Amino acid sequence: MPTFKMGPFRAALPRSMPTNPSLAQDSHSQARRLTAQLQELNGQEVTPRRRLDGLEPLTQIALSLLPVLNRQIVGLSFPLTPRNTRLADELVAFQLALYTGYSLCIESEMQKPDSLLQARVPVWLLAGQRMLYYFGELVRTHLLLNRDLPVGLWRLVHQLYHHSQRRELLRLGLPHEGEQGDQPGTLDQAYKRVLLRALMRPERLLPNQQQEACRAFDEWVDLVELAENWEAHEGTHYYVDLESDAAPYALPNHTPARAMQGRERLVDLEPLGTHLRGYIAVCREGGVRALTRNNASVSLGTLQRLYRAWCQPRFRGAERKHAEGQIPFTIGLESALAHWGVLPAYVRAPNTSRLWSAQVKDRSNTGLRLGCRLDPEMHLTVGELVVLQESRVGMHTVGEVRWLRAQPEELQFGIQRQLNRTFPVSLERISEEGDARPPMAAMAGVDSAGKPILLIPRDPTILYDTLTLRFGERLTPIRLRRRLSALHTYEIFHFYRLLNGQYHKESGLNSSQLLTALS
Repeated sequence: MPTFKMGPFRAALPRSMPTNPSLAQDSHSQARRLTAQLQELNGQEVTPRRRLDGLEPLTQIALSLLPVLNRQIVGLSFPLTPRNTRLADELVAFQLALYTGYSLCIESEMQKPDSLLQARVPVWLLAGQRMLYYFGELVRTHLLLNRDLPVGLWRLVHQLYHHSQRRELLRLGLPHEGEQGDQPGTLDQAYKRVLLRALMRPERLLPNQQQEACRAFDEWVDLVELAENWEAHEGTHYYVDLESDAAPYALPNHTPARAMQGRERLVDLEPLGTHLRGYIAVCREGGVRALTRNNASVSLGTLQRLYRAWCQPRFRGAERKHAEGQIPFTIGLESALAHWGVLPAYVRAPNTSRLWSAQVKDRSNTGLRLGCRLDPEMHLTVGELVVLQESRVGMHTVGEVRWLRAQPEELQFGIQRQLNRTFPVSLERISEEGDARPPMAAMAGVDSAGKPILLIPRDPTILYDTLTLRFGERLTPIRLRRRLSALHTYEIFHFYRLLNGQYHKESGLNSSQLLTALS
């Protein structure tokens, strides 16, 4: 194979960022040019040190471009439009080309004997840092796009950690100062950062909360402990198989055989959980935000969700069984209200109140797996509420989208039930000062104990408003009581109707009796 000429390659490098890098057109055209140059370099056979010489100038530009590109995929709904698909594919190709360049350096170094290690340490540390950084970017992007990572990426990341541990390089910092973006100082920290990112599932953390958390990673990665000798644990513990191509997993996927072979590591998040609980306590006592030691500001809501995401692994609570049949549904509460004809005239109608239909794949007591034909007019996101018509007319199930997967001809998604035997309503609101607020769409129903419950969009002012529940033409004064749970953008409350300004506590209500009580 002919020798790659680095001089002409360097001469072709862009000299500066676009005039206005915040413009999508500029940033994506720049990324496309850089991707082409990276792919050209990645296809050449050069030494790791010469490859690094070619990659580093591109990396400095990439570190400025990536935040601009990342912002353009946050909050996308699915299925993606052709334009959004193109933008997402371009970002993934750019990140993958950057990752591949540094991974080629690592793969080449892995094949060399340890006797040459001393002279190769700077190459190993720099290439490893960069490779883990761009892998973390790929993890974040694929989580936001509900895609699976390309085959083999996790395997090489685990091998990098294992080789660095065996060669006692995990806790060495880079031998020179340099532009590192937001990378940590050692390979040990960089690897732990990747593990934490992989556990920040989009169904448990909103995109803005993930960004908040990443700003505090420099403090938190040192609280993650990896152990070789351990007993199986639940709760704040996960596992990684260093010979697998898999992300961290919780206890049900742990096998003693892997641990006995020295392949598995315990990812102990108990020290981090204790640390987060301390910040949560500080927030509750003194305000709604906490300031970490590296001056990163993190909100109470983000801290609480991080604690649940990292320290309370989710396990399937009920066995799924194969099921068939079609189920109609609407997307969003406002659409449900409009479709079933109970949206008051003065409430602004949604852009579409279309009734969709999905094929039931399987179901359990807590949720369903559904599939439907790809339709560019359908807009689903993780955390979105859907209203399912599972039972007789007039009674519906409210569910939350927990995951999405776009197949070639079908969009599959998982629904977690939040309320059963519910019906759409709206709330009329008067502020403490006596001013009328915009009406709010809601769903009313009963919980397992027969108590009336209400699902409403998140709004911190609603607890202080005078509320009137409207069902059709029926108006009923109510008051919210205990908050039962909070979803991504909605909350669930117990509520009571008011008679002459006093609480009227109903007991043992079913849905039809609730309708009567509200009339």
